[in-house]
Amino acid sequence: MSSALLLLLLPSVLLLSLPPAAVHAAEELLQLVSSSSAAEFQHFAEAEERVDEAAESSECWTYGGGDQFGLGPELCCGPAPCGQKNCWAPPEFQYFFCCEEPACRPAVITGVQRALAEAAALGPALATRNASAVARGAAAEELQTLRRRLRGLRLDRSNGGQDCNCAVAYAAALLLASGGADDALANRAIRPSWLAEGISWHTIVADGWGALFAWLARPPVSGSHPNCAASSDIAPRPSAAPRSLEHSESLSLEALVDLAQERARKVAAEVGDGECALSTLVSSLRADGTFAELWGRIAADEAARRLGRKCVAVEDATGHAAWTSCSTWSYSIDADFSSPKAGVGTRQGAVAAVCVVGAPRNVLDTFRSIRDNVLKVLHGDAFVYVPFGGSLTPHLERQLSRLGPIATAIAVPDVDQQGFEQRFLGELHDPRLAALYSQAPGPWRAPVFGQMGSSMWGYFHQDVCQRMVKAYEEQRGNLRYDWVVFARADMMWTHRHPPIYLLNPGFVHVPFGQDNSYYNHGPEHGLNDRHAIVPRHLVDGYFGRIQALRTGEAWGWYVERMATAGDLINTEQYLLIHLRACEVPIRRFPPVAFIVQCTEGPQCQHLYKGTNLGKQQWTQTAKYWTELIEVTRTTHDDFHGVHRPRHGWIWERERPYAALDPKVSNPWELHSLDFVCCTSRSGPVTCSRLWTFMKRCQCVT
Repeated sequence: MSSALLLLLLPSVLLLSLPPAAVHAAEELLQLVSSSSAAEFQHFAEAEERVDEAAESSECWTYGGGDQFGLGPELCCGPAPCGQKNCWAPPEFQYFFCCEEPACRPAVITGVQRALAEAAALGPALATRNASAVARGAAAEELQTLRRRLRGLRLDRSNGGQDCNCAVAYAAALLLASGGADDALANRAIRPSWLAEGISWHTIVADGWGALFAWLARPPVSGSHPNCAASSDIAPRPSAAPRSLEHSESLSLEALVDLAQERARKVAAEVGDGECALSTLVSSLRADGTFAELWGRIAADEAARRLGRKCVAVEDATGHAAWTSCSTWSYSIDADFSSPKAGVGTRQGAVAAVCVVGAPRNVLDTFRSIRDNVLKVLHGDAFVYVPFGGSLTPHLERQLSRLGPIATAIAVPDVDQQGFEQRFLGELHDPRLAALYSQAPGPWRAPVFGQMGSSMWGYFHQDVCQRMVKAYEEQRGNLRYDWVVFARADMMWTHRHPPIYLLNPGFVHVPFGQDNSYYNHGPEHGLNDRHAIVPRHLVDGYFGRIQALRTGEAWGWYVERMATAGDLINTEQYLLIHLRACEVPIRRFPPVAFIVQCTEGPQCQHLYKGTNLGKQQWTQTAKYWTELIEVTRTTHDDFHGVHRPRHGWIWERERPYAALDPKVSNPWELHSLDFVCCTSRSGPVTCSRLWTFMKRCQCVT
């Protein structure tokens, strides 16, 4: 629906929510619409553009903007491949990559990278025109989407803001045409100044676009073609070229990238931005071996990054941590999960082991919040297990460095649904168990038996967690931790984790909410499975779901009953069923973290298959709105409109354990902690008047 039609449906009072400039343009558009026939709507395009332009102001990114009346975030941005620099921050809405074009969604970007990598792998022996055909076959829809949606866009350093993934993807889509860098459309759209200076080549490498240099190193298209090939024969040599890239084996990859880009800047300065200038730039850098030398080093680095590795991480003065003492590692049922260097990457006197596990396919970076609000608060040793897609890119490595020191850090290639099913079935102690488990329906078993979802990845990650922790305990003379914490890598923590000294070691402590009971109208209760603080003596029970399935114990304990009942069981219900069978007691605390929306990948395919989520230009920050609401209720005060922790609210024990309501008073629903304003020696006390009228918290004697 056009902006004009939408405005006809809006009461005029709602226009007061818009920024002033947008209000003026919108009123002008309304006046035009009210005095015109439907056939004249085509003349209002210019007025619509003024509304869109005005709505891009910073005011649009607040709750005073268009989101108030349900138009959605699309009101705030026009098409901009690299998006806005300042976007909504959690826990509110944010654009998918900050107002980027729908062409820039992750599936398209990944498709172009895949096509580029396949073309680069063919080597220079295959003609460029034929290699281009291979690339188009690998990602025909993605390449067409970028060329169609962004047609007319000019990548130019002077435009600014064109230094993002989407801009590189658009350039790659143009260069993968059969004419390569000599193609006329590529030369019109890509200015040499953008390629040489408008984007850092370190960014190109870090974001997984290194194969672009392999493509640029390919020989030009032979034969006649309506392109710029003729100009490539007269490529100039820069008069003040930096030293040659030859004999650069002693340089690090980072230094080599700097040297190569400096050479490109020198050539681009003499070539200029005229017609066919891109062809001339590329031909010159191809001829002197710049692209070939650079790609050779990048290819070697990428080959190493596709392998799994096990490391420790040591923190530097900036609070980041470099992965060191690395060795090649791959998963197997009997793999070695011990630390490559015991005693390094730990915190002095740590009593908690914090496992940060899972694939970090998030629209937001969560690692800093985990470090500040979980690891530092608990003073815990970190154990990290990260499955990656393709390779451990420099970008992902930088993200992981924000976690700080790590006792055992494992990064390993991820497996898809089929690969995971093969792994799970192959680890069963008795292959006949598979037929038994197939009789118990529901998402609890996903992705095995064709079930859509990712439940068993969670069981697997928890098993990996306890194996890393137990191996490290053996390394330090069987000195056991007091607590083991399960922390998902995709959780955004909005406040500090409850401190250890408030937790009763007789219980597993789990955030309240998101239990997902009575799935598909069935009778079973569920339990939040997204975070847990587990006393060491209860680790085998809480973290043992997949091991119980491997051995077959789960069948006798509860899966047989599930199969007989025939009710669909989800992940949360399966967790509670397992914990009750293992007699693991539970207590709850108010939630202060939520799962961030995931991007497309094998462990988030259930949200993208059968929905249009992958085609949307924007998304919310949180994966589950109900969870975000629950977190906001803990930390945000609606009456005063303030963030409670900034005004003295703290964690405190409940004495005795409390139920929120008689309807939620099962043993696994009782609270051991609360987030309170006023407290006394006996625990939290009511001080509604003090807070309501004076906005004060205090300790009551």
